[in-house]
Amino acid sequence: MANPLHLALLSEGTETWNSWIHSHPDVVVDFSEAQLEHLNFDHAHLIGANFIGANLSHATFQGADLSGAILCHALLTNANLRDANLSGADLSEACLMGVDLMGADLREAFLRGTFFQGGHFSKAIFRWCDLQATDLGDVNVRAAIFV
Repeated sequence: MANPLHLALLSEGTETWNSWIHSHPDVVVDFSEAQLEHLNFDHAHLIGANFIGANLSHATFQGADLSGAILCHALLTNANLRDANLSGADLSEACLMGVDLMGADLREAFLRGTFFQGGHFSKAIFRWCDLQATDLGDVNVRAAIFV
């Protein structure tokens, strides 16, 4: 379950969150199973955060740092992850229907069993990703970078 303190701090906005997390660098951030749909995480520092099973539908993470974050089984339907850093993140078995990953960095991300349908992948970087059993559905990946 999500940490109530983390939820309260995040609800105060990205500036408050980033200030707090910088002064508490050793904290393990826990948003697991939280209902965080429609929230704004733009430019938030969420390195290594636990979002296992969280509902992040319609949330926006534009320019956020989610490197090493754990998003297994998370629901990211229609989420905005433009220019987000997801390097080394674990999105195994997450649902990313209609997600906007334009310019996102997913280097070395774990996408095993992740479900994609629709969405925007222009200039997204998928280098060295684990895409085993990933369903790309009708995703247009022509402008994505896989090498």
